[in-house]
Amino acid sequence: MGLKDQFRKLGDNWLIIVLALVLVLAVTGIGGGVSPLLSASSKMMYAADYAEESMGYAGAANSRGMIWPIQDGFAPEENSRKMTRTASLGAEVERGTFQEADAKLKEIASDSGSFILNENVNNNGAGLSSYYSGSYVLKVDVSKYDDVMARLKALGKVKSFHESTDDITGSYVSLETSLRTEKDRLARYNTMLSQATKIEDKITLSDRIFDEERQIAALEDAIKNAGQRVAYSTVTVSLTEERSGYAGIAVAKLSSLVKTLVASFNSLLYLIFAVLPYAVAIGLIALIVKGVKKLGRKKK
Repeated sequence: MGLKDQFRKLGDNWLIIVLALVLVLAVTGIGGGVSPLLSASSKMMYAADYAEESMGYAGAANSRGMIWPIQDGFAPEENSRKMTRTASLGAEVERGTFQEADAKLKEIASDSGSFILNENVNNNGAGLSSYYSGSYVLKVDVSKYDDVMARLKALGKVKSFHESTDDITGSYVSLETSLRTEKDRLARYNTMLSQATKIEDKITLSDRIFDEERQIAALEDAIKNAGQRVAYSTVTVSLTEERSGYAGIAVAKLSSLVKTLVASFNSLLYLIFAVLPYAVAIGLIALIVKGVKKLGRKKK
């Protein structure tokens, strides 16, 4: 067979030759400890994960080690609603009873298992004008909220009261959805890590797994905090002692009295000197009139 015939046969069987070369390359890759198919699969999964992150899933992060704020939503399909309640109460207590009211407030918190997160008590002014005031921030179990509020209102005369309720069901559901998504992604990374043979793939996957575990921990903390907001209401209480009826009353100082006396004397002098010219003029006119009348009587 001539050289020309051999080339013709190779051209007729080119597909078989290409397949053989591909098989040889694949076997060579496995022999070297690196699987091109596994590497390609890993890259495809990385790309899929990055694409998923870039699209966003209920507001979860699209960058490593970061969680973006969850989008609020009403979530009308949810039957179990997640509600948070906050309240603020301002009351005035009788003068001289602030310490007693302060002790009663702490007793109410202790009896109900509530927590006083912040307390600030001040003594304002001095003397008859002095009075006590205090502000408190409490966390109250929702099951005991009504009873606690009734007892707090009885501490004194209610001057102000505000109460609000917030539905966080949508954001809570979004957090749970994000957590499930992150856990699914973590499971995929762990599967890929167990199959990876390339050192650089293992390093990359270990890094991604670390980031996913951080995101999962952050989401779990966010869900826990949201649950605590639902389980405990935030109540802000302001207590103010009644002002003294003599507040602002003080005996005048001698210097003030002297100043007032001098000012009054000066005013009197101004009045005298203002009226004096008119009095002199009137006196002169009266004398002239009297003199004219006297002359008239003599002529008669």
